[in-house]
Amino acid sequence: MSAKHNSGAVADDTIIQWAREFFNRHGALPGRCVIEKQFGIKQQESRALSRQIKAALLVPAGPAAGVSTHPQRDDADRLDGEALWTMQVAISERTLRERRATTYRHLYFDDDAPIALCFPSDLHLGAPGTDHRRILADQQLIASIPRCYQVNGGDVFDNAIKHRGHVLSSDSRPTREIMLLEHLLDIAGHTYIGVVSGNHDDWTLETAGVDVLQMVFGHRGVIYAPSRLHLTLHVGDSEYRILVVHKYRYNSSLNPLHAVQRMLERGQDEFDIGVIGHNHTAASGVFHWKRQRRGAIRPGSYEIHSDHAVRHGFDDGTPSCPCAILTPDDGFYLFDDLRQGLKLFPNLTKT
Repeated sequence: MSAKHNSGAVADDTIIQWAREFFNRHGALPGRCVIEKQFGIKQQESRALSRQIKAALLVPAGPAAGVSTHPQRDDADRLDGEALWTMQVAISERTLRERRATTYRHLYFDDDAPIALCFPSDLHLGAPGTDHRRILADQQLIASIPRCYQVNGGDVFDNAIKHRGHVLSSDSRPTREIMLLEHLLDIAGHTYIGVVSGNHDDWTLETAGVDVLQMVFGHRGVIYAPSRLHLTLHVGDSEYRILVVHKYRYNSSLNPLHAVQRMLERGQDEFDIGVIGHNHTAASGVFHWKRQRRGAIRPGSYEIHSDHAVRHGFDDGTPSCPCAILTPDDGFYLFDDLRQGLKLFPNLTKT
């Protein structure tokens, strides 16, 4: 607005709107010199306009006053209690619907032949005490078997970003760990049918609002579920319910599989094979519940040594790549390592 303004130094709606737009562009209200130049008025009139502009736009900001950065709304635009409830119900329903769609999935394998399903967990990529050679060997082995797949149990990254001591002692960085994962996926990405996040992975989400696993695995079309994934696998005419979580309650120092059994008895989901990561203790076994055969797996960890674990009284970890052989007509078989399963099911290596 460059025309002369002969309003008797009255800040009408046009001037107030101009002042707001000036603030949006420059981050501050126009000074008297700017007002005088804009409207071609004298100093006394510009002072009067400046006071009126401030009176119209300034709001309390602590002990001072400032211009609100929120757009003005008419009273008609404000939500009443009923409208707010309607909006919140819609948000809740969408959130719960998306959560269920993410957590519960069905996958179908049409051929009447067994498949191997591996459960590597707690890779802690980038940690100095991680057996990276073993990770690479296991992923190459999985990738070489035609009917072998995997679900990762979380803590893919070591991700030293949360605890000060962890940050200071680590020589790895999140960007390097992502590169390590991307290379693994170049080798065996086609074998992944699912992955859950672990507490180390979640630190980036909690700290920066970025879910790195969702970005990396989602880009490759892999099913990703934060912390918990329930898969129903159809192998021929048989159906297997697999529950993979990173952490769960009821852990026992005397029986590593205790938490898996309690998860079935007291948890919300039925499963045939339950997998829990996090504790870095490898164990697997079969038990019966409601007259049905069930499997329990604790994958252990590829991080063999951790100063944090030693300081808190834990022994070194044992890397393992536990697997379940799912058959179309003869139930499932559990092995604490894929290599053991291949000895009894050599046909899995044949195309």
